[in-house]
Amino acid sequence: SLAQSMAAGVRAKLSFQQAYRTKKAALKLIERSMKEQYARVQDYAQELKRVDPNTTVDIKCDFNNPDQQPVFKRMYICLKALKMGFRAGCRPILGLDGCHLKSAYGGQLLAAVGLDPNNTTYVVAYAMVEIESKDSWDWFLRLLAKDLNITGEGNGFTFISDKQKGLLPACEVVLPLAYHRFCVRHLWTNFNKLFPEKVMKDQLWAIAKSTTMAYYTKEMVLMKQLDPKAYDWLTNPQRNPRHWCKAHFHTVLKCDVLLNNLCESFNAFILLARSKPIISCFEDINIRVKMMKRVAMRKEKMSKILDPICPKPRQILEKNKERSASDCIPYGSGNPQIEVESCGGSRYVVDLTRRTCACMRWDLTGIPCKHAISAIHFMRQNPEDYVDACYQTKTYMAIYSYTVKPVNGMDLWISCDEPTILPPQYNRQPGRPRTKTIKDVSERETECPKLGRVQKSLKCSNCHQLGHNVKTCHRHLPPKEKAGKNRNLNTGEGSSTATQVISKGTRKAPKTKNDLRAKTRLRAVEAKKKGDEKKAASKASTATATSTKGRPPKPASSKGKAASAQASSRSSMRIRDNSKKADK
Repeated sequence: SLAQSMAAGVRAKLSFQQAYRTKKAALKLIERSMKEQYARVQDYAQELKRVDPNTTVDIKCDFNNPDQQPVFKRMYICLKALKMGFRAGCRPILGLDGCHLKSAYGGQLLAAVGLDPNNTTYVVAYAMVEIESKDSWDWFLRLLAKDLNITGEGNGFTFISDKQKGLLPACEVVLPLAYHRFCVRHLWTNFNKLFPEKVMKDQLWAIAKSTTMAYYTKEMVLMKQLDPKAYDWLTNPQRNPRHWCKAHFHTVLKCDVLLNNLCESFNAFILLARSKPIISCFEDINIRVKMMKRVAMRKEKMSKILDPICPKPRQILEKNKERSASDCIPYGSGNPQIEVESCGGSRYVVDLTRRTCACMRWDLTGIPCKHAISAIHFMRQNPEDYVDACYQTKTYMAIYSYTVKPVNGMDLWISCDEPTILPPQYNRQPGRPRTKTIKDVSERETECPKLGRVQKSLKCSNCHQLGHNVKTCHRHLPPKEKAGKNRNLNTGEGSSTATQVISKGTRKAPKTKNDLRAKTRLRAVEAKKKGDEKKAASKASTATATSTKGRPPKPASSKGKAASAQASSRSSMRIRDNSKKADK
């Protein structure tokens, strides 16, 4: 809290009311700065176009108010470097997703993220909208298709998403011929609510990862044997396998991703920007600046690599080489078609001319599989020559040759003559605003739960365990053992309670639960006895102190002591004489 941070950092003590009033005043200043930033949105758009005229910035306002003043509704940004780099060599696949903004005026951020030759994310465009709906996705997709020159109603393009609200209807209107994939993790989340067993989960992923129709049919038969209802759920026309199974994917794309991690990683990358005002979110050390730094950093790193293939595709190729050496046996046929047998007994036909394999992994990814590498080595050729051009280093450098231009600060922007844009309506939700995503049950850590903290500074001298001391040892003892009904027969070898002679140098046997319990009771009785004795001694000392009032008696002198000793000796002599006379 604010009071705790002040006490720790500045060492100034604040009351709750002082912290509350301070935070309230700070929020008012932030809200005022938010309004000022909305008023300068048009200046920001003009500055971006001044720096790079090919940058696309589109602002949409709402005039449905009594004063007919422009109220901010949406803003779309596609920097020239990002869209030109995507056209230069990225594969035609885009992840579409939206995330909630955490500022005072709310809203959502839509993003389109692609893949570069190194299989890392490449942001293309982003937009701030009022809500995720069919109308907002329609507006976003139309601007995106214009920037990326998507023609033929989206033919040849693939979009992967989590089936957001209004996205599929908007795609059917704007890009009806585009291919659409569903994120399998979100498909499994819905599947897990009805069929929560781990066996069902593994079977669903086995179906999604099957690369051939034969494997797909085999896994679906196993699913039907496990649960016919799950089979009916997967075969529903709304969940067509062409959207989530590798066996039904097109092979032209050279990408077999099943998850929408493209946008999820981008949302985590801009986590701090999502709580900022509009211009701070887009500009100051956030989205645009991070994109500028990322492009420059990746370009510099890849310029030092001499390998013609990018690092991540190279790792996949090397793994396939190891598998081909230990698992594949090629058989030549006198033509480019080669039959390859795996150790499991399966046989696959590899066509080097068409760059295909019967397992379909080479067709889907563009990287030779283990069967293809075995056939390539059989023909005395180099596997690197058969890697698709989309993974080459020169393609990567062509994409990142377009750099994001720097922009001046807000103080140097030229004011435009357009009317001032007002912020959207401020709708404050009840309660404290959340800063973390509400995770689904499947996203929580269930296999490795967080354990409680054990205080290692305490160690019990009775049971030698950490976390407590002798006084509280009785609370940590296990439950008392119940005595068995059958009596132990004395066989002459000694009873179980007999004391055992421990030889020198051997370790004592560990104490049982009952021994620990008896020892604890004995110590408690002894402690109580000592306490009672101390209380009795203290009471006696107080009683003697109250009985003698005034000055304490003077100690006896040496003369007095001698006289008293003589008197005691005379009296003893008289007693002896009298006893003798009585005996006579």
